[in-house]
Amino acid sequence: MPSPSEAFIALTKLHGTVLEPTIRAAFEALPPITDPAFLYGEWTGGSFENDHPGHATLKSMRWAGKNFRDVNDVDPIVVYDDQGKRAVGEAFGASSARLRKVELWGKLSVAMVYDKNPIIDQFRFVGEDLVAGAMDVKPDTGRVYYFYLKRNKNGEGEKL
Repeated sequence: MPSPSEAFIALTKLHGTVLEPTIRAAFEALPPITDPAFLYGEWTGGSFENDHPGHATLKSMRWAGKNFRDVNDVDPIVVYDDQGKRAVGEAFGASSARLRKVELWGKLSVAMVYDKNPIIDQFRFVGEDLVAGAMDVKPDTGRVYYFYLKRNKNGEGEKL
């Protein structure tokens, strides 16, 4: 039987539709992130192919990932500009966020709270360079957008 991390990584490698209940089960099994500093740096974002509107929205924005500088200085939406460079995305007024510990489904973990929107992204540990994310948006529609982030090393920022 695969570990929770192995199960989540396997989902990131699937081609085609990955259903939300499948991702949620893998996400819930992952351990929390307890230290916000673990996230500091640039991360490249990856998305699961499914019919969640967040997937189509971020794809159309050319979502690149997130930048974490400290607990009160986060770029929640980074996109690729016309030259393929990472740039802070201004969609949804999402130019800033902060890190806090937030409970989701009974598990307390580091989360990113948007400053200008009712959105919270909770993160779970997959590996030293990979985290899982669950975007909880108000009003609650009963759906959660799941994604993952790969740590950029030495300035790399390749598209996932």
